[in-house]
Amino acid sequence: MEGPSQSQADRAKQVCAGCPVREPCLEYALSTRQAHGVWGGTDPGQRRELSLAGPRGNAPARPLRGGR
Repeated sequence: MEGPSQSQADRAKQVCAGCPVREPCLEYALSTRQAHGVWGGTDPGQRRELSLAGPRGNAPARPLRGGR
């Protein structure tokens, strides 16, 4: 991202920094694969990196149906 879109994203991230629902917002964006905009203080490229890094947190994986 560069130019005006970068400055808009930077401003949006500043707003997110003080938001009380930043973490749930980011979790939502990651779980629903939001491809545009700033969510939870991250831009699309940052969310792609987080998604590639794997699941967040220490929650165990849910078992598959049928005991698999």
